[in-house]
Amino acid sequence: MRPPLQGRRHLRCTFALAVMLVTALAGPAFARANVLVGAATLAARVDSNPAGSAEAFSFTAAAGGTVAKLNLYVAGAPTATSAIVGLYADASGHPGALLAQGTIASPVADAWNSVNVSPTAVTAGTPYWIAVLVPSGGGTLSFRDGSPTPPSGPAETASSTTLTALPAQWTTGGAFADSPLSATAETAAAPSVGLAPTSFSFAVSAGGSATAQTLHLSNLGGGILDWSITSDSPWLAAIPASGVGPADITVTPDTAALAPGSYNANLTVSAPGASNPTTVVPVTLTVNPAGSGDTTAPSVALTAPTDGSTVSGPVSLSATASDNIGVAGLQFTVDGGGIGAELTAGPYGITWDSTLVPDGVHRISAVARDAAGNVSTAPIATVTVNNGTAVCS
Repeated sequence: MRPPLQGRRHLRCTFALAVMLVTALAGPAFARANVLVGAATLAARVDSNPAGSAEAFSFTAAAGGTVAKLNLYVAGAPTATSAIVGLYADASGHPGALLAQGTIASPVADAWNSVNVSPTAVTAGTPYWIAVLVPSGGGTLSFRDGSPTPPSGPAETASSTTLTALPAQWTTGGAFADSPLSATAETAAAPSVGLAPTSFSFAVSAGGSATAQTLHLSNLGGGILDWSITSDSPWLAAIPASGVGPADITVTPDTAALAPGSYNANLTVSAPGASNPTTVVPVTLTVNPAGSGDTTAPSVALTAPTDGSTVSGPVSLSATASDNIGVAGLQFTVDGGGIGAELTAGPYGITWDSTLVPDGVHRISAVARDAAGNVSTAPIATVTVNNGTAVCS
């Protein structure tokens, strides 16, 4: 245990619980492939500084690139309404010039908190410092630092204890063995196309008109998502044909001139620069002879979770579905992908493990079909997943 700063709190767990926490450190890692500087695992202890006192922690850049985001793990419930995180250059083994900074508004307890910063280049193998500050008079905020196998790495506090902003040039007040801090500097995540549903099925009587369906497009990554959508068949249209960011795309088959039979087509979503630049959505169409066949799609609605809610851990998904003849199956989806097995009878409900996806916004829906191939998709519920790992304080 290092000598504390005047007025500094050191939060400690009991020995037995501390052993459990250290043993579990490998589990709740911030699993990101684009971390350039910092530690994406939970450090050994819960720590804090008085408001107005900044502390910087030493790291060596694991990779070179452009930092666009800073992340800090907030341990326990903060009373601070904001926290400032910054990236400093190294100056002969001490923090030097401030390279980038951002303010985390309304920090979330027991979770990784992120803030975008101005693009900043870092070089692999070069030392940098990540600093954290609660502005003077701004309440308390705890973080995680220290190595489970001493010695820990160097850390320094700023000379001023009444800071309201990170200093442009660091002046050392005290030196400690506190690193690593559970904080990272990372590149901007590439855009990622999310689609729901991932396929379409239409049925119509010859000479009739099929009911349009909606393709929900979202950005599951970062950055700006530029996209376009094309059809490989003259009888299938998607509107709008291009856009920037999330969109609801109307998918409509033109069946007026089609003879009875089965038809197949593909919609191709193109997004240059995305992690998945090309995504194909298959479409099937059944044209029944006039006066025959079932062309009525099921009705389906998601009943849980509610749109706009925040969820964590096991989440109950439930839906209702009905059809003029009978529902053949219902599939729950998260971000356009199927979750669990298709349910062939009601009541329709499953438990979804939300720890399998990154914290953030996700889109939940349900797709119902009947035996004739008619398909309906429930209106999407957008939820925020927050699975920060609880720690003692």
